[in-house]
Amino acid sequence: MSVAELSDGSKLQYGVVLHEATGACVEYLEGRDAAASARAGSIDGYEVILRASRALRPPAAPNFAALPSHEEAVCSLCSGPLRLALRPAIAYAELPSGRCWDVHYNIAPIEPYGHFLLVPDISLLGSRRAQRLLAPDAVDLWHMNEACSGGKNMCFVFNSPNAGVSQNHIHARV
Repeated sequence: MSVAELSDGSKLQYGVVLHEATGACVEYLEGRDAAASARAGSIDGYEVILRASRALRPPAAPNFAALPSHEEAVCSLCSGPLRLALRPAIAYAELPSGRCWDVHYNIAPIEPYGHFLLVPDISLLGSRRAQRLLAPDAVDLWHMNEACSGGKNMCFVFNSPNAGVSQNHIHARV
């Protein structure tokens, strides 16, 4: 369980917890099972689920080509009440390259069971950069995938600024 302090001084609890009755992992937000409190329905035959925690996601750019450049002072992963430096990492990946990646719970997960952000060590100035996959990043992601699953049953995702990313800060998702 993680706690973030918001700009108004209030605190927000979030994370993934085990459901007491079923033992399944469920999303947890503000003292309640967010997955259970999500609103669901259908539109034109498609199932639709509104997850409360998605409101914490940064607003989308008017179009993905208009995603702003990375500026540490306005990047919500680098600054502000939900910045990564204030969130406890749930794991660290130390790689053969000598680089380290932080693993954080995504506070606005798409999946009810949560998903995670992989970010190069946020304490290093060079890791606070735009969402651009460099060759060393690709090698690191490959090593993490091999270490976690032997290359099976796990999906590491990198979205570029013109392919659906909402944060212009180097990260991948798993």
